Amino acid sequence: MLEQLRLPDITTEETTGRQQRLKMSRQTRTAVKKLHRKFSHCPNRVLTEIFRASGSPAQYIKAAKLIRCDGCEHEKPKPQTSKSTLLRTYKSNQSIGIDIFEIKDSNGKRYSVLSFLCLGTLYHHAAIVSTKGGQVSSKLCFQMFNDKWTQYMGLPEEVITDRGLHNRGDFVRGLTAPGVQFRTIGVESREQWGRTGRHGAILKGIIHRVIHELKASGDDMVKMILAEVLYTKNSQSRVRGFTPMQWVFGNPPGDTTSMTNDGMDLGALQNAQDESHEFGKQMSIRESARRVFIKEKLEKSSPNSRGI
Repeated sequence: MLEQLRLPDITTEETTGRQQRLKMSRQTRTAVKKLHRKFSHCPNRVLTEIFRASGSPAQYIKAAKLIRCDGCEHEKPKPQTSKSTLLRTYKSNQSIGIDIFEIKDSNGKRYSVLSFLCLGTLYHHAAIVSTKGGQVSSKLCFQMFNDKWTQYMGLPEEVITDRGLHNRGDFVRGLTAPGVQFRTIGVESREQWGRTGRHGAILKGIIHRVIHELKASGDDMVKMILAEVLYTKNSQSRVRGFTPMQWVFGNPPGDTTSMTNDGMDLGALQNAQDESHEFGKQMSIRESARRVFIKEKLEKSSPNSRGI
């Protein structure tokens, strides 16, 4: 009798499903619910196929389609929504996204990398802040930001970070004192972090692949790989037809070892083929970074994005 009472604030779809379930016998509904729990709360379509395969009566198959479990409804994930943040202008050094991630060399040594991304031009820069891994202090991150970004690009208008501890304390005070707008993303608003997190993942993926391909180890080798991967990413990716380097510096990147470059130097090209030479090692890293970058771009880029 209680099951037939009209409940407030329920949709028409729920009302229709409830009416159809009440047309079945209580014994059938109870048996199907017990089997649903017995099979670890399997989806309705799975339970339906189990009844069909076992040759069960039609009433049980129909009940399996309409069964409703309170536990499954409570734990059901929220529906996916198409969230996006506001588009940025192509002005350089207006909005900067800052992130930190860890990489490992071929020997398993951990490195903490602080990443800076200009959200308008997608110019990407990064620096190793720790060769031990683990939590990095906000003071060290602020010093690295001044040395690797502010010294060359100046202070940005806005800095966007996640809620990590390295973005608080001295880091916040050091940036807000000269008037930089400091913004932290919301707890459940990862879309505000989308481009910074995505490009950080691309950079991390390229570095790991190059390290694995070259079996690289040691601080000097990892720093060289980071520099060449950043050069490749900033010179090979495109934002509205131009590279991030062109958006920031106005000129295309120069490469005297490229046979398509008007300023090709035969001496530099010869040294690039000699792996015993220090410059040859650097060029082998650059070529590896280019190959990995193309593969990473094809895997993670979307046709509707403004850049990778």
